[in-house]
Amino acid sequence: MKQNSLKRILGYTFRYKWSFLISVFGFIAFAAADIAAVDWIRRIIGYINSDQ
Repeated sequence: MKQNSLKRILGYTFRYKWSFLISVFGFIAFAAADIAAVDWIRRIIGYINSDQ
């Protein structure tokens, strides 16, 4: 990628910097919730299997 192309893309991004930062935070929160849900389901399955 050329330097000018990167500068132009970042120029578009910086116009909407608050929206961009909120979306990055949202993606991080979604990834953390997804990992937590998988761990939660794993614990439930482990609890059900240990009962039998």
